[in-house]
Amino acid sequence: MTAPMERIQALDSIEKDIITCLQSAGQALMELSKEKSSLKQAEGQTHTFLKTLSHVESKLTEQINYLTQVSTGKVKLLFQAKYYLTYL
Repeated sequence: MTAPMERIQALDSIEKDIITCLQSAGQALMELSKEKSSLKQAEGQTHTFLKTLSHVESKLTEQINYLTQVSTGKVKLLFQAKYYLTYL
C-alpha cells in the first residue's frame, strides 16, 4: 500500500501537469492569434498540451481507482463489523 505522503505528492505532480496543460494551450492560442503566427510553434505547444493532458488523465484515473478500492474496502469492513455486532 502506498503511503499517504506519496499520494499527496502524486496529486501535487498532477496539479503541476494541469498548469503545464493550461500554459501550453494558452501559448498555442496566443501564437495562432498573431498576424504572422508560426504554425510550427503552435503545433509544438498543441503537442505538449495533448501529451500532458493524456498523462494527467492517466494519473487521475489511477488516483480515482485507488480511492474506489479503499472506500469499497472500508464499506465492506463496516458491514462486516455491523453484522458481527448484530448477530454474534
